[in-house]
Formats: sequence, structure tokens, C-alpha cells
Amino acid sequence: MRCSGCDRAFYCDDECRNKDWKIHKAVCKERKKKLIEPLEEEKEEEEKEEKEKEEKKEEKKEKDDVARIASAHAKEKKEEKEEKEEKEEKTKEEKKKEEEKKKWYLDACRFDQFEKQVLDKRRIRLEQLLRTKEDILKAFDQLQSKISTQSTENKKG
Repeated sequence: MRCSGCDRAFYCDDECRNKDWKIHKAVCKERKKKLIEPLEEEKEEEEKEEKEKEEKKEEKKEKDDVARIASAHAKEKKEEKEEKEEKEEKTKEEKKKEEEKKKWYLDACRFDQFEKQVLDKRRIRLEQLLRTKEDILKAFDQLQSKISTQSTENKKG
């Protein structure tokens, strides 16, 4: 028969176990502590690595987004230049009004697009953080439940 707490002490029967409990109790707690703490530290390290991975992924995504926006911006500039050359035949006054309207419209579109992208990124990050928080709370509750169960078993044992 083994100690249900540390699983290292052996007894011939319940009576021997009960007699030894006062002495074995302190040793048993230390052994359990040595078994649980490394597991918790390992889990924390894994969570930290996962978080760093996510952060690197997010950084790469942001850089890619910036590159796409820059490319789109360059394309827009090229199109604007071609339009400008075509409209040089028009009078200066008409040309000036049309260019002002287009510039305002493009700026507004870019601003709206940029604002939407920023809000989407923030929403996604918030959702990730909330999921991570929920996972941590679930794991914590499970660990507390396990410790409580073991504590109850030890009191019975």
C-alpha cells in the first residue's frame, strides 16, 4: 500500500499508514511541491513561448499590411499621373477643380480604409487576448479543483 499523496512511501496496511502520518505528512507535502512546481513552471514557459510566437506573427502581418498599403499607394499615384496627363487639354480652372475633388476623395477613401484596418487589427487582438484569458482561467480552475481533490483525499487517507 502506497501513500496517495506522494506515491513514494509504502505501508503494510491502513494502521501502519495512520501511525506514520504525523511524521510523513511534512515529507509528503515537500514531495508534492517538488512535483507540481516544475509542471507549473514548464506550462508558464510554454505559454510565454506561444505568446512570443503570436507577437512575431502579428509583427510580420503588420509589416505585410504596410507593404501592401505602400504598393497600393504607389499604384494609385501612377494612375493619378496618367489621368493628369490626359486632362491637360482641359482648361486650367476645370483641371484644378477636378484634381481637388479627386484628391479629397482619395484621401477620404484611404483614411476610411486605414481606419477600418486598424479597428479590425485591434478587434482581432482583443479577441485573442480574451481567448487566452479564458484558457488561463480554465486551466487555473482545473488545477485548483485537482489540488482540492488531492487535499480531500489526503485528509481521508
